[in-house]
Amino acid sequence: MAAESFRACWIEKDGASLQMELKQVPFEELATGEEYVRVKVDYSGVNYKDGMAICGIYGVVETLPLITGIDFAGTVDETKAGFKKGDRVIMTGYEMGQKFHGGHAEYASVKAAWLVPLPEGLSPIDAMTIGTAGFTAALCIKALEDSGFDKSKPILVTGADGGVGSVAVYLLAQKGATEIVPALSTDSKALDEQRWGGAIDVVGGPTIPTICSQMAYGCTLATCGVAGGPAIKTTVYPFIIRGVKLYGVDSVFASTEDRKLAWSDLAKVPPEVWREMRKEVALDDLQEVATQILAGKIRGRVVVNLALKGPQLAKAEVEQEDVEALKQQCLSLRKSLTATSK
Repeated sequence: MAAESFRACWIEKDGASLQMELKQVPFEELATGEEYVRVKVDYSGVNYKDGMAICGIYGVVETLPLITGIDFAGTVDETKAGFKKGDRVIMTGYEMGQKFHGGHAEYASVKAAWLVPLPEGLSPIDAMTIGTAGFTAALCIKALEDSGFDKSKPILVTGADGGVGSVAVYLLAQKGATEIVPALSTDSKALDEQRWGGAIDVVGGPTIPTICSQMAYGCTLATCGVAGGPAIKTTVYPFIIRGVKLYGVDSVFASTEDRKLAWSDLAKVPPEVWREMRKEVALDDLQEVATQILAGKIRGRVVVNLALKGPQLAKAEVEQEDVEALKQQCLSLRKSLTATSK
């Protein structure tokens, strides 16, 4: 007899807080309709947004109850909407794991239009080692190539040891960048020395004016993060005197064409690069992984292997006060973004 439920990371409201548990979820919970395709999840990533959701930070989750997970790689479970049963696919973005059920589960159901066929030469586990972070990095590189950057000058990558930054550093080197710099001095003038032939910033906030003031003529800063805050205070001088371009990168609603191009480019990277970046865990490890991610204890990428049973990750000492402080910071950021959008 066919199974009536599947295992998933489930969060729901419990009083004033969010509660996470691993539970059997009935298939009836998954979205249905002609445009939806059911996928057996093979691997999913654990991203910073996932860590926030699993640890009960309201700023990320917009619908409850919810299965977490903002990306996955899997196998199509039914012939439908242009896909055949057995097709390998990748899913990222479109607010999955925030507004509708995500990839931290044995099965998922998403719109067929959101799925990208797994490129030839790329394994599902490598796809999720890349994940949303690596996909975002590839879009940032494309932004620099489309808008202008000078590979003969140093290229700045903030947050170079994180998911987006580490992949960006590797891809830039493959593109011929001669010097990649992972640090930034925040002391600058409205127009400073022209240092950077291009830049990728994952922090946002006060780093952006500093980087812009130091960009070389006609070059581009691609920005994709808000950890440093949503507000920027700068002058127009870098833009009207040096022709500097500030390029916002969005991976959530990127076009299908851009998605296929980015994943095709990422598939050319030797598999050993991704193998060295990742740590494999099981669904049972999600709470521990999420806590460690928020506490800054994780380096590289964490991939959930849905075939693994039982905990795979040793517990780390994490100051709970740090996690609570981060929750408050995220809530403040959420309020700021909400107020700005009104």
